[in-house]
Amino acid sequence: MATFSTAAKARRGPFRKLVRKLEITLRKPVVRRLGPLGRSIDMRLKSKDVDKAPRAAQHEAARLRASIACPPAAVSAAVDQTSGEVVAVGHCRHSTPVPPELMAKLPDPPMEKRWSVTNCGEVDVASKAMALGSKLEDLVIRTVHAKDGSLFPPCDNCDTWVPGKD
Repeated sequence: MATFSTAAKARRGPFRKLVRKLEITLRKPVVRRLGPLGRSIDMRLKSKDVDKAPRAAQHEAARLRASIACPPAAVSAAVDQTSGEVVAVGHCRHSTPVPPELMAKLPDPPMEKRWSVTNCGEVDVASKAMALGSKLEDLVIRTVHAKDGSLFPPCDNCDTWVPGKD
């Protein structure tokens, strides 16, 4: 009871402005951690995105095999986690301009000595997705072998920056 009466006196007394500032601070919305239900829904949505990216890459690889005599070694696809849609599909040995914010994340000097850092399908697809307005941290990027559609792990260069590989 003493606490209540002290607080009531503070609202009337000289500390009125201080109490109002505290009220404003306490009334701001607070982002809470996800509960068990929120975590399970979040994981289901992320797993759908993780499944959607390789399927899109495999579909593009099949299309390239049917139309080109010598398809590229790898085909990549990017899914934006905010929308859940495939935003870009690309492949290695492609010359898409790389945005400066992505270029800053690429290793310098290259860890993979056989090719440059901009040669990979992951760089191509991330560049295309970022040009369309997606953020790099919101992307799930997966790569497949163009010859058979099996998953292709990121090279040493791409392993340092590829988002959503967990």
